[in-house]
Formats: sequence, C-alpha cells, structure tokens
Amino acid sequence: MRRPIRRMLRRLLAPVSRTRAFRRVGPRALPVAERWLARLTGGRLVVSGTLVPSLVLHTTGAKSGLPRTSELMYTPDGQGGAIVAGTSFARERHPAWTANLAADPDAEAVVRGLRYPVFAQRIRDSERDATWALLERQWPGYRQYERDSGRTVRLFRLTTDAVPSPFTDRLRRGGCRRGAGRLPWRASASPCAVGQTVRMRILIAGATSALGHATASALLEAGHHVIAVGSDADRLGLVDASEHFACDLTDPEAVAELAVAVGELDGLVHLVGGWRGGGGLAGQSDADWAWLEARVLTTLRNTTRAFAPAIGRSSAGVIAIVSSKGVDRPTAGNANYVALKAAAEAWVAAVGHELRATPARTVVKRVKALVSDADRAAQPDRDFAGSTDVADLAAELAAEFAA
Repeated sequence: MRRPIRRMLRRLLAPVSRTRAFRRVGPRALPVAERWLARLTGGRLVVSGTLVPSLVLHTTGAKSGLPRTSELMYTPDGQGGAIVAGTSFARERHPAWTANLAADPDAEAVVRGLRYPVFAQRIRDSERDATWALLERQWPGYRQYERDSGRTVRLFRLTTDAVPSPFTDRLRRGGCRRGAGRLPWRASASPCAVGQTVRMRILIAGATSALGHATASALLEAGHHVIAVGSDADRLGLVDASEHFACDLTDPEAVAELAVAVGELDGLVHLVGGWRGGGGLAGQSDADWAWLEARVLTTLRNTTRAFAPAIGRSSAGVIAIVSSKGVDRPTAGNANYVALKAAAEAWVAAVGHELRATPARTVVKRVKALVSDADRAAQPDRDFAGSTDVADLAAELAAEFAA
C-alpha cells in the first residue's frame, strides 16, 4: 500500500479505533483475524500491518514461564529500535506481555515472517512525552488510550543486534537515519575512544559545511560528544563526530523523530544556511526567498522546537546560531538574505524567552562572510578582507560550551 494512501487511512480510521464500539469488538475480533492471516501468509503479514508497522512478540510468561505470543503495532525509533505501547484498547489492566517483558526483557519478534532476538527497555519518564509524540505521528490520537484507561501505559523500546535492523526499513521517507554501521565511524575522533570524559552532548545542524567540519573538530577536541546532522549522508560521513544522522531538517516530522532518537542534549549549534542575492530589489526573487527561508529559518524553527525542551533540562544548555553583520546595515541586493537572518535572530530571542526559567542560554555570532583554507586555495588572488576564518569561528562556538 502506497504511503500517502496509508497515511490517509490512518487519519480516517484512528478516530474509529478510539470509539467504545471498537474497543468492545477489537480485543475479540482482531486476534482471530490475526491468526487467520498469519496462517494464510506464513506469518509474513498481520492485520494491523496493512496500515502500520507490526510485529508478533514472543515473550516468556512472568508467572507461568510458558511461551506467550502477542500481535503488536510498533513505531520505528529512528535508530534501529522499535517502540511498543501497552495500550490494550484502553482497558484498565496492563496487558500481560508488558509484565512478561518487565520480568524477562529478552524476547523475540517476528517481523514480516522473519524471527529476531530482541531486548526490551522501559522508556524513561523523561522521554515519555517525546515518545508519545512520535507514536501519535504514526497513529493520530493514540495517547487517548492512556487517558481513557486511567493508568500510565507501559512503553518499551525493543532493540536487536540484527544487521540490518528489521525496524529501520519502515521509517518514513525523509526521516532521520543513524550513521552507525552505515556511515564511516571515526573511533579516534570520539572522546570516549581516547579515554576522555564526555562533557556535553552537542548537536550540529548543518554539519557538512566547512564551518560544520571545523566546529565538530573543535568540540571533539574539547571533549564533547558531537552529533553531526545533515541531509547528505555521503558528505556527512566525512565529518569527524561521535554520531551521524542524515535528516531532512526542513521536515518537522523528521526532526521530531530525530529528537527522540538523539535523546538528552546539552547544546544545539545551528549552521544550516546558504546565500542567494544580488541585482538590487528587482533581483530579490520569490524563488530565492523560498530557498533561503527553508534553510535559514525553517530548519531553525524545526530544530529549536524539537530540542529546546532537552536543552532546557541541561545544567548548562546552549543554543547557538551564526547570523550576518548585514542585519544592522541591509542593502537592496541582500534584502532577502538579511531579512531572514533578522527573523532568525528574533526567533532565537523568542527561544531564549521560552528558556528563561532554565540555565540554558542562546548565542548569536555575527559575521560578514566566512572563509576556509579551501576557499583560499581555490581563489588565491581574491582578497578575503573582513571575512572570518571558519577555524576561528569554530573556536568561538566551542568556547561557548566551555562552562
């Protein structure tokens, strides 16, 4: 079933699944239908799997010690794991499989007819809201089951050592993809690899630029855990970082998935950008505006909304962006660019207001232009007067995390 059709059906059927009639019929009718379809397809399909990713979970009974089987919906967590929720049609009691996993987290999952060993971990209280948000993007209104049941639904993350993970290939297109096992892993660049103590977890959005490379290296040298994020997986693999995620940062759903995958965070360095302009006001085209807005402002809005809660929980959280000195002295040929940079600064100020009751702070670094050694080598006759070397700006950004 094509994904747009599947998403449309989810939106239509989700409200039906929360009705009292469905809750009365579902617990009796669905298991029968699941067993019938499993026999017909050799376990490759389950009824719910036509709309959402589904698995058959094999656990050991907490009281009986006997094998138990449960058909469950799951949601990919973005890092090769699966989130399962003990909603049980909003019934008052926790489903037995959740007690089984609590007693013995080693289990097995059948995904599309193939059986995999899995290990279950309870979702921490601090992660519950973000996890529910991820679940509800797959099945709208899903948390209503928890509210109606009158209990705190048990949430588990299932992980497996299988490569590739059976839980990754159902991720929505444009979502985030973890780099471990897919992108080059540079153990020598990781603070943990050389015995240093990791000081802060810092995510760089737009890590594949020259400034991104320099900032990642500077933060690694300072002993931080660096999470490099970009849209181009091949270029991202060249960045020295502790972790790599390929993610479309213009897509709010993809960024929300990324936030769940990343977990706790101390800092965000937003470096996504680019430049288009020239030609006076007449040259400020709508196409250039849309191109710049997506990179300069939309990615900033998406990442700050997704990561600000975690950064606010940090004892020394920082959100940093790079802006333009042209904001103070805008020119006609630069109108699109500086208007959006000014909007980005205003947005960051608003983020600071949101975080005012926390230890977190926001930082704006203004430059006229950036230059790298590669730029100088490519244009040896050019005068880069007034430009800031990416290494110098990277050092300034890293210094913001020194506290």
